[in-house]
Amino acid sequence: MADARRVDKSIDASLASSGGRPWWANMFRLSDAYILFGVAIAFLALPSLETRRLVVTLIIAYAIVGIGLVLLFGAGGQLSLGQAIFFAVGAFTSANISRQTTYGFELEVLVAVGIGFIVGVVVGLPALRVGGLYLAIATFALSFTGQQVLFEWKAVSGGGAGMPVGQLRLFGNVMDEKLSLLKISIVLLAILLWIASNLLRGRTGRALHALRTSESATNSVAAINVGWLKLLAFGLSAAFAAAGGVVYMHAISYVNPENFDVDLSILFMLMAIIGGARSLAGAVLGATFVLGMPEVFRGIQQYEGMLYGSILLILIIFSPKGLVGVFTAAAQGVRRLVLRPPDAEAMADLSPLRPRGDRAQIGGACIDLEKVKVQFGGLVAVDEVSFVIEPGQVIGLVGPNGAGKTTLFNGVCGLVPASGTVRFNGTDISRLSIRKRALSGIGRTFQNLNLHDDRTALDHVLIGMDRRLRYHRLAEACRAPWVVKAEHELHKQAQMLLEDLGLGHLSEVLVQDLPYGIQKRIDVARALATSPQLLLLDEPAAGLPSAEANEIIGRVLEIARNEGMTVVIIEHNVELVASVADRVIVLDAGAVIADGTAEEAFTNPAVIAAYLGV
Repeated sequence: MADARRVDKSIDASLASSGGRPWWANMFRLSDAYILFGVAIAFLALPSLETRRLVVTLIIAYAIVGIGLVLLFGAGGQLSLGQAIFFAVGAFTSANISRQTTYGFELEVLVAVGIGFIVGVVVGLPALRVGGLYLAIATFALSFTGQQVLFEWKAVSGGGAGMPVGQLRLFGNVMDEKLSLLKISIVLLAILLWIASNLLRGRTGRALHALRTSESATNSVAAINVGWLKLLAFGLSAAFAAAGGVVYMHAISYVNPENFDVDLSILFMLMAIIGGARSLAGAVLGATFVLGMPEVFRGIQQYEGMLYGSILLILIIFSPKGLVGVFTAAAQGVRRLVLRPPDAEAMADLSPLRPRGDRAQIGGACIDLEKVKVQFGGLVAVDEVSFVIEPGQVIGLVGPNGAGKTTLFNGVCGLVPASGTVRFNGTDISRLSIRKRALSGIGRTFQNLNLHDDRTALDHVLIGMDRRLRYHRLAEACRAPWVVKAEHELHKQAQMLLEDLGLGHLSEVLVQDLPYGIQKRIDVARALATSPQLLLLDEPAAGLPSAEANEIIGRVLEIARNEGMTVVIIEHNVELVASVADRVIVLDAGAVIADGTAEEAFTNPAVIAAYLGV
C-alpha cells in the first residue's frame, strides 16, 4: 500500500507539472494567459503605435509566417525556402476577394488558409523523397517557378503590373479607422498562436519533434506515418504563411509578383533562426528583430549594416537557439540556483506492478523466419536464417560482435531490405512497410538508442503511445474537451509505465541530460509503450551495473509476461541471458550455429569457438 501511495503521488506530481490536473482544468493553460496578456498590452499601446502602425502590422504578418516555420522547420526539421510563394497565395487571394466581392477579411483569411494548405502539400511532395539541403534546393526551385507562374497568370496576380487590394471589411462592415487593420491583425495573431500552441503540445507536436530527432524511430517504433506527417507540416506552414499574406496585402495595399522572390523566403528562414525556430515566442521576436532593427537604427543608417550584421553574428555564435535561447538560458540558471535538479544516477525503487486496464492480455506473437538474408553489396550480414519462436517465449539472441544480430532485427522490422520470408502470427509481413510491421505488433529498442534528444522521458513514452489516440487534428487545434481528456489519460498511463521502470522521478528531464544507462531504460520504456506482441530488445542492459541490469531486465520481463508479449533479447552478458531466456539462439557470421536451452547453447563447441577461438 505504501508503494502504491508513493506511485500515486509521483503520478499526480508529474501530471500537475505537465498540465495533467483534472482534465477539464486543462481547457485553459498558462500559455493562453500569456497570449491574452500580450493582446491586452498591444491594445493598450495602440495610441502610441499610430506613427508606427505600418511597421507593427508588417511585424505581425511576418510573425504569422514565423509560426508556420516553427511547425515546419523548428519542430518538424523540414528546411524550406518556399515560404514566399505561400505568402503570395494569401496576398493575391486577399486582393481578388476584396476587389471582386463584398465579403470581409474573415473570408479572405479562411480561403487563403485553405488554398495555402493545398499548395503547401503539393510543394511538400519532394520531402517524401529527399531531406536537408536537397529539400531546401527543391523548395527553392518550386518557389522560383511559382513566382514565374504569378508573373504569367495575370488574371490572378495582374502580372508585372501587380494588383491593388480592395476595401478592408469585417463581417460585411467597411473599416475606416486607421488602426482597424492593426487591431484585427493583433487578434488574428493571438488566435493563430493559440492554435499552434495546441498543436505543438499535443500529438502533432510530439510527432513533429520525433520526426526531426529520429525519423527511423518515429516510423519503426511509434508507427507514425512520416510521409503524411511531412505533408501535414508543409500544409500547416503554408496555411499560416497565407494568413500572414492577407495581413501583408492590406498593410501595403498594392503588390506584384516581384514582392515574393526567393530573397523573401531566405529572410523568413533567417527570421526564424534569429528568434528561435522551436519557439512560438521566437516567431514574434524574430519578426520584431528583422523588421524593427532597421527602424531603430534609422538615425544612423551609415552604421546600420555593421550593427545589424554584428548582432546576427553574436546570436549565431553564442545563442544557436536564437533570442528565445538567451532568455531561456537565463531562466534555467535562476531555476538551478533555486531548485535542486533530480538525481539522474539514483535508481528509484521498483514498486510492485499495478494493472493498467488499457492493455489486454494478448498472449504474445509467433514469429517464423524462413531463409532470411540481408546482403550489403558483396557482404552477407545475415545468411539465410531460419527459426520459429512460439508465443510467450523469452529468446536470447547472442553471438560475437559483427555476428548479424542487430541486422537481423532490422531485417525483421523492415529497416533494411531482406530476402526470405518473415511470418508474424501466420501472416507474411515480408513485403509490408516499416510502419505497417510496427502496427502489426512489433516493438523494438535500438543498439544506438535513436532517442529524441531534446524531449523528456515522458515525451518518449507518449510518442510510443501515439497510436492510442484517435482524436482529429482539427479538434486538437481547438483543444476540444475530449482531446484534453484523452491527453490527460495518456499522460497518466505514460507516467505509470515510467514508475514501473523506476523512471518516474525523471519524467520531466530531457534525455540528453541523462547518463547512457538511463537512456537505455527510456528506450525500453518507449518500446513497451507501443504495447507490442513481439518485443525486440537490442542490448537493453548496456551501460548498467550487473545488479541494476538484472533488476531492470527482470522488471521488463515481468511486464512482458503480465501483458503476454514474446521477447527476443540481444545481450552480451551471457549470464544474464542464461538466467532469463527460455531458449538461446547463437549467430556467427550471419548464420545460426546453435539453438536450444542456455546450457545446450553455451556448451556447444561451435559457440565456444566463435567466442574464444579454436
